[in-house]
Amino acid sequence: MCSEEGLKMRSLRPVEVESVFGDIKGNFGMRRFLLKGLEKVKIEWGLHCIAHNMRKMAVVMG
Repeated sequence: MCSEEGLKMRSLRPVEVESVFGDIKGNFGMRRFLLKGLEKVKIEWGLHCIAHNMRKMAVVMG
């Protein structure tokens, strides 16, 4: 974590995380959760994350 490589990786992390939220908001059009209740919101967020990861995998796999 304190090595040069670790510092470089930590400095890139905020950019990577923000791009995921921006992508889900912009491309999936998610501005609000459709469901109410913590458990249902967790499920809805998980589905959005799965969709995001599957789209990234599709790009990598060609």
